[in-house]
Amino acid sequence: MLADTLRYAAFALFAVMGPGVALQRLARVPIDAALVLPLGIAATAGACWLSLAAGVPWLYPLLLGSLLAAGFAVRGPWRPAEGPSLRGAIAPIAATVALLAVTQYGGNRVAASGEFLLDNLVPYDTAFHVGLSRELTLGYPPQVPGVSGFPLGYHLGPDLVRAAALRWAAVDPYDSINRFDVTLGAIALVLGLRAMARAMGGGPFA
Repeated sequence: MLADTLRYAAFALFAVMGPGVALQRLARVPIDAALVLPLGIAATAGACWLSLAAGVPWLYPLLLGSLLAAGFAVRGPWRPAEGPSLRGAIAPIAATVALLAVTQYGGNRVAASGEFLLDNLVPYDTAFHVGLSRELTLGYPPQVPGVSGFPLGYHLGPDLVRAAALRWAAVDPYDSINRFDVTLGAIALVLGLRAMARAMGGGPFA
């Protein structure tokens, strides 16, 4: 589990947070912490889709590498956007991660005894997204069992990110869904809600 966590942390740093910062640098705006993860997730999903649609897997790291190089080459000072401090987000993020640890992290993994600890909340939907993420590492459009002959009008963004994590960081989609995705999403929500509260005139208590 530690190795998976370290691999995903490296993936999140290079493929999500880095592009989220680089896009704001390219736009020549102050860096808004609340926008880093949403922008980065959109960027890595888009780059993954382009690489699949073109049939060139190495296009994905090439696009992200080019984005990072261009963003960090922009001249000028690094200015944080006005808003709540990151220090104030530490406690709510820690509380949310603690909640996820007892409610989400234990499901959909292999126990020390070798048995699979199935999360019974929506196992069919989780299995669908795991299968879809794996198919998205093979090509586009994904060949999804059970929906042959039907256009897949479905939200592919998170599955594209999971597919990229699987291909380039060897992170299993079950780990992504039950542990890493929810953690990254919780951090993004905490930062976003704090920024919204500040923009609406809320004080430090809000």
